[in-house]
Amino acid sequence: MGPKVKIQKEQITDAAFEIVRKGGMDSLTAKSLAAKLKCSTQPIFCHYKGMNDLKSVIGQKAEDYFRECLSRPIQGISSFKAVGLNYIEFAAREKGLFKTLYMHKRLGDVFLDEKNEEYILKVMDENPGLDKGEAQRVFKELWIFSHGIASMIATETASFSETEIQTMLTDVYKGILKSFQN
Repeated sequence: MGPKVKIQKEQITDAAFEIVRKGGMDSLTAKSLAAKLKCSTQPIFCHYKGMNDLKSVIGQKAEDYFRECLSRPIQGISSFKAVGLNYIEFAAREKGLFKTLYMHKRLGDVFLDEKNEEYILKVMDENPGLDKGEAQRVFKELWIFSHGIASMIATETASFSETEIQTMLTDVYKGILKSFQN
């Protein structure tokens, strides 16, 4: 009978997620993970086929956590602004995850991803005169604007107060809606 497994798969996943939260996906190596777990690399490869397998799991966990943070309602604020504020707050609070998810090359159109459909529908509900294409445009343009602010905060090249961010998001939102009237 072989030695008893002391490091469980969940422990490996949790430790890997913490490494990525702090330093981004590039900081996750078998060596850094083994050091965090205070073990050899053997338990990692006992539970995962390789580091790419583990990184895939961590990437999905990061996306799930991000979506959970993004969808939190903020009392007294419209859903469009809440999404923008939550996105920017995520970048400020979770720099490693934000950089991993949104500051690396991605495949596909992140703006029209089916996972974003619920946010597009919320914009339509709050603005009954918008058709789906217009709501997608509102979402995409606000996302791009929010991403700019979030990237500056995540890389510490700028800082803004929550009031400034809310004002900027409102101004951009109103400007986009006004463009539909022309």
